Amino acid sequence: MIPSSTPFIAGYKDLRLFSKQGGMGLIYHGHDENTDEEVIIKLMDLPRDVQDYPTYLRRFTRETDVANLLAADHHQHEHVLAAIDHGDTLHPTDEHHAVPYLVYPYIAHGSLSNILSDKPWQNWSLLHIADIIIQAATGLFHLHKLRIVHQDVKPGNFLWSPTNTVQHSARRIHIWLIDFGTAEWEGETISPIGTEGYIAPEQALGHIECSADQYALAVMARLLLTGYQPPSTRHPTAPPLDMDLTQLNHKRLYAQELDHVMHKALAQDPDERFGSVLAFAQALQKAILQQEEQPPSGTHHTSFPASPLLRESFQSVDYQAPTERAPSIDLLPPPQKEANSSASYPLPPQQTPPLHTLPLPPESAPLSRHDIPIVMPPILSPVPHQPVNETLSLKSPAQRVPLHSTPSLPLFPLQKLFTVQLPNRPTTLSWSPDGTTVACTFHKDAPRLIYNNQRVETLSSFTYGHCACWSPDSRLLAISICNDDHPQGELRFWDRNSAREYYQPLQFQQSTPIYGLDWSRNNLFAIWLENELFIWDCATLSPHAQFPPSLFSLPLSSNMRCDRRSTLRWSPDGTWLAAGANNGTVTCWRPPHLFTRREKQSFPKSIASLSWSPDSTTLAVAFANKQVMCWNLHTDSIIWESLPERPTMLSISPQTAQLVAATGKGLYFSALGDAAPNACQAGQFHAAWSSTNKLATLDPHNDEVLVIWQG
Repeated sequence: MIPSSTPFIAGYKDLRLFSKQGGMGLIYHGHDENTDEEVIIKLMDLPRDVQDYPTYLRRFTRETDVANLLAADHHQHEHVLAAIDHGDTLHPTDEHHAVPYLVYPYIAHGSLSNILSDKPWQNWSLLHIADIIIQAATGLFHLHKLRIVHQDVKPGNFLWSPTNTVQHSARRIHIWLIDFGTAEWEGETISPIGTEGYIAPEQALGHIECSADQYALAVMARLLLTGYQPPSTRHPTAPPLDMDLTQLNHKRLYAQELDHVMHKALAQDPDERFGSVLAFAQALQKAILQQEEQPPSGTHHTSFPASPLLRESFQSVDYQAPTERAPSIDLLPPPQKEANSSASYPLPPQQTPPLHTLPLPPESAPLSRHDIPIVMPPILSPVPHQPVNETLSLKSPAQRVPLHSTPSLPLFPLQKLFTVQLPNRPTTLSWSPDGTTVACTFHKDAPRLIYNNQRVETLSSFTYGHCACWSPDSRLLAISICNDDHPQGELRFWDRNSAREYYQPLQFQQSTPIYGLDWSRNNLFAIWLENELFIWDCATLSPHAQFPPSLFSLPLSSNMRCDRRSTLRWSPDGTWLAAGANNGTVTCWRPPHLFTRREKQSFPKSIASLSWSPDSTTLAVAFANKQVMCWNLHTDSIIWESLPERPTMLSISPQTAQLVAATGKGLYFSALGDAAPNACQAGQFHAAWSSTNKLATLDPHNDEVLVIWQG
């Protein structure tokens, strides 16, 4: 559908509809609010038939995943266009539907389909056409090394920009591969997808093989060399693909090796094609070079594209137009615009800001109607740790100033209340919501409840406990168990009022402990199992009841796993559920229907811990690289804090909003929004604030001693 209004996308302005792409995307032109640079924003459109929505969302989500992977520092390539931002926003025609978007830099030259009007088969040097195929094959070969198959190779999915002919005398244009909405992992089997005429036989059967991209690139090479579109319903009279190049463009192509190369790349059996797409392009280039070295008498070869379009692009170059052109060829059809041509948004790779992501999973998790995203804030890069002068309050990266290289922080004011000897180092410290009890779990010992009066209760019914969380009324304690007696993992619920189990255990087909679990103030119980979140409404459960099927199920990408405790957290008011994955992704859902999602997927390190501000507006995220991010979900602002050590746990005081980050060597304190800690205190590994402003941690010299401080 063509929207009458423009979407709101944080960080970008002056949006106007640029084009409608392929029925599934809307292309907007706009400007970056910070740099004023021109950008292109590709927004997922809503299908006319609501049943097509899962397909639309899956394809666009896959495109985002692949684009982010290819934008990572170690996966960038000079012939693959890198995205500079992505996120989610409300659709401009339907405020009830959030849709994802991708942001690319903007350059006005367009796609290779636009240059068909210049008749490169007549007016361009054959060496320059060969160079275009080499560039395209190089980009595709990079994808294939990552096991990604593009599946829609055609002129419209390559963008171009003129090169500096003084520096690159052998290259007239630089091209980038774009549009990964059809990309899939090699070896998968799906419904056929692609552009008619460019689809390889095995692709038509739903088999995802890299050889299909070679086949499509050969079809594109044939078009650039002869001017003939592939046979299709739009071009029913086009010559068959097995027709020799030397017949189709006999006045410029005469080397028999060209026919041999093309027939091999277009073989019906993929095993009969070249070993790689790059091998095909190199063989084609070699055949053209051999022909150019020994041209027949009377044949003219232009050494530079003579078309008005390219001539205008090279106005700054000392250009001499050729005195004659190759004569017109009566077999050549008039150029026709290719179906589903892509929008124009290339940028030289050295100008493309990197978007850090973790590698894509080998398969994408199924999506449900609840997994619909909205708004990702702009990305700000973290800075190295700079210890803060206690007289300064640094509120934004712009205010950071160089300070002393060795931290000299004052002690945070705390009063020690008591200590408790534990059997070994705990895996979890979890305060009850009423602030009266802290639960400790252990790998090899039964959980303990430590009360404010220093009483210690051992839950001897449980041999082990990997992690735990409390019900909102502070009565029930959910404990995750996985050991030799329970190799498949289970959750059990202890009622401290009756000193017995309250619900029937929840058992799962998972051989590793469940680290992600939390209970909201609205009595919604969430767990993170493999790559899926499950949520139950415990307000409707009676004592000793078996858990019914979950109220909600939220599928995640298969590379989003929970391998740390305290990385699944409800906000204090119960309005958001935050999940921090091992691949650096932070995702937040909003109940009651979990319809709205906010996500950031751009961090190179796994997430160690999450904690919410008391007003539920800001999420603090600890990473395994000495960084803490404070993300305000209301304003979409992000502030980074650098720590001297790698954080293991975060906690924010419900009373004072004081942030504490525990490390293996101490505790570091700061106000939300500070760029560095402003105080420290003795402790290690764990730090947990209670609702009464007590702080639980471990003795700095003995990690088997629990210390309770009063803030």
